[in-house]
Amino acid sequence: MRPDRISENILVDEIDLAVSRYQDVHGRTPINVSHWDPSPEFSERLRKILPFSASIDPIPYRYSYMLDQRTRVGEKLGFDGASVCTLVTENGSSSILAAANWLSAMGVERVRLAMPAYFTTMYCLQRVGIDVLPLSLRRENGKYCWPDQAVLNRNEALWITNPVYNTGCYSLEAYADALASIIENGALAVVDEALARYPTVFGKRCEGLRGFLGIYTPHKAVCLNGFKFSALVYHRDFDGFFDDWADILSGGLSSSAARALDHFTSPDFDRYKEAFDAQICEACEWHVSALARYGGAIETDLDANGHFRSVYFPSIPSGLGGSIDFIRDVVEATGAAFIPGYRSGFSHEIGFCFRINLAQDSDRFRGSIHRLYRYLVG
Repeated sequence: MRPDRISENILVDEIDLAVSRYQDVHGRTPINVSHWDPSPEFSERLRKILPFSASIDPIPYRYSYMLDQRTRVGEKLGFDGASVCTLVTENGSSSILAAANWLSAMGVERVRLAMPAYFTTMYCLQRVGIDVLPLSLRRENGKYCWPDQAVLNRNEALWITNPVYNTGCYSLEAYADALASIIENGALAVVDEALARYPTVFGKRCEGLRGFLGIYTPHKAVCLNGFKFSALVYHRDFDGFFDDWADILSGGLSSSAARALDHFTSPDFDRYKEAFDAQICEACEWHVSALARYGGAIETDLDANGHFRSVYFPSIPSGLGGSIDFIRDVVEATGAAFIPGYRSGFSHEIGFCFRINLAQDSDRFRGSIHRLYRYLVG
């Protein structure tokens, strides 16, 4: 007997195979414009302000409850240390699992999950016995709307991703009062803000509410994917619970996470973020001008922020995002690859879409984007 694989990962494997075939035939490697890492050119422009000289003793165990920085992390994220506590984990995936475990322990039987969302979320919830009801977010006039079915029944909870996953779009924050009202009426809600600016509107509005849990991964928002930590912020009532279960679900923290904590709570992180944002702003300005060439045939989200953007092709059926034959044809024709929004649960009504990572900005990236857009617009 062989255990089943995860369909989202199979799709990414097929995309990687298409890239490898192109390289074998043409002798050059296509850029995956959706990839999560920045380009070498982008990274080199920022490398001089990365503080990798600091040393951390690699010998002793480090658990979240031992860390003096926990309060400072919460405060820098915009929370009042008197009303919330923070659990530090290695990464956002560990935090998602910890949040799912909390929901299960609180008696939640079903989660209404706003889509699109990080694909691991559904699997983590299902692994602890929670049913998942996907709620497709509507997109209107370049912005996303609050989920239509956000009214919760008994033993249900709500899970929101802010900004909307893969888009950099913060339009859901306009409904922070609606979320707070749901929690104040006794429900539980998790807001995955791993890529969010801080302090966030949701965090400030829901701070201190017993049913609110937020997930944050500040280094991920500046593309430091191998040098990071994640933090869950929750009501003080649950501090012992999260510390207990950290021993079981994630264990001790690495030296890298400890260094990342020191970095985040120092002015060095702010300097790096400022420089990163300036580079992203430059790439965004280029991308806006690139989109203008296609006369409205390609859409993106209004007032998006951060390095991820989604681009939409309303005239292309969304189902083609799940067609590896279609993706192979695009890679062969353009020498560029992408990860379709289909993988992350974008509504079929939105049409075909994929994300781009502006932190890949380089001459090769810009050329790949233009070839993709020209081919897809037709």
